Amino acid sequence: MRMEDEERRMPEIRLFEAIYSARAIRRLKPDSVPEELVTAILDAAIRAPSGGNAQNWAFIVVREAELRKQIGAMYRGRVSEHGVVCLWGRI
Repeated sequence: MRMEDEERRMPEIRLFEAIYSARAIRRLKPDSVPEELVTAILDAAIRAPSGGNAQNWAFIVVREAELRKQIGAMYRGRVSEHGVVCLWGRI
């Protein structure tokens, strides 16, 4: 079942309002994200521009809490002094 366009539409927000009001969220609700919403977000993400239209990204949805914790620990351990994240491995 696909989400209707009206349900997928995000509220309009002005550019500078979005830039100046952005905040890091470190505590998230434990609620699961509906599959339709994950699909809509990924659908929007693959349409984002990339340098030279390379689109050299991969998206992996991880629903298992323990695996998310393990990935989070790897991420935190791989941020360099320059803020670069270095994760590698087979997908």
